[in-house]
Amino acid sequence: MSAANLACASGVIDIRPFAETDRLTCQAIAARAQMSSYGPSMPDIEHTFVAATALEDVERRWVATLEGRAIAFIDVTGRHIENLFVSPEVQGIGVGSALIAEVARLVGPALTLSVFKVNDRARRLYERLGFEIVDEAAIRFRGGSPKEIWRMRTLCAPPAPYDLVIFDFDGTLADSAEWMMATLPAICGEFGLATPTREEIGKMRGLNSRAILKQMRIPFWKVPAIGARMRELSAKQAASIALFAGIAELLGALHTRGIKVGIASSNSAATIRTVLGAETVDRLSFVDCGIDLFGKSARLKRMLLASGVPPHRAIYIGDESRDIEAAHVAGLRSGAALWGYAKPEVLIAMRPTHTYTMVSELLSHLA
Repeated sequence: MSAANLACASGVIDIRPFAETDRLTCQAIAARAQMSSYGPSMPDIEHTFVAATALEDVERRWVATLEGRAIAFIDVTGRHIENLFVSPEVQGIGVGSALIAEVARLVGPALTLSVFKVNDRARRLYERLGFEIVDEAAIRFRGGSPKEIWRMRTLCAPPAPYDLVIFDFDGTLADSAEWMMATLPAICGEFGLATPTREEIGKMRGLNSRAILKQMRIPFWKVPAIGARMRELSAKQAASIALFAGIAELLGALHTRGIKVGIASSNSAATIRTVLGAETVDRLSFVDCGIDLFGKSARLKRMLLASGVPPHRAIYIGDESRDIEAAHVAGLRSGAALWGYAKPEVLIAMRPTHTYTMVSELLSHLA
């Protein structure tokens, strides 16, 4: 059954969820739409605007059809419109507007998107649909030279639930688990500790931080030195650590909405700057790094005071029990990132204010 429909002179345009059988057709639509708009102004990557180029990985995709034939599609992650492509032969009859209206109906009216500055026709369309320009940036698109974009959002966005959002880094923003597993044997050998097996590490995911130290027989006096060594190694190997999918978009959306964003992490500033990128780090309101294992609550209090935000309008989001505990002690709301290190049941038992099972839920809730 169609999700929505639009009557036009050519017939009834239906909007429905993407099906795998649409893939090749949508790739062809994207190629034609790109070459009819911004493609010719990007000769360094023009070779990628072809029907053989794979579709991007996104959370949701809807297709517009005319008499059963796909003519356009829209990509969405959280509340961010990643792409909107309409076949050139049917542009100007309201297909793009109908797709955006359907997304607003399904995921909420608070939407964001980015548009290339050279694509002035698309910018004018978005402005007619109630979007405003809130920022500009230069991005590397498909490996070519930097391309200038406008960041836009709908004017009717509801108030954000928080004015200050602070994140843990490893396991929350950065997918550093494999790096940690690869580095652990060297760390254990250097500090005279028994290296746990993968099975033992899996079991420790069900323990809180203090229990993990006890399980690994790490005396408290060794913890600062181990932390410093881990920071040193991660800074040297930061290029091998990636962000979780959707994190860059999330941080961009929070910045666009004017929400203050901070990071409170045991990792080093050098690692965070490398993994996030200098431009993203420079947009953050606060970055507090090199924090002792159980020293986050004091840093969160300091960050909260500096922000001028009331405690009930601030949240700290992390993937370990000590993150939830630190937020509680500091008087902030807490968010449990269930995709990180600790087992979900461990975090849920800490009674966080919110739980998030995927990054897109953070985007939908916070931005």
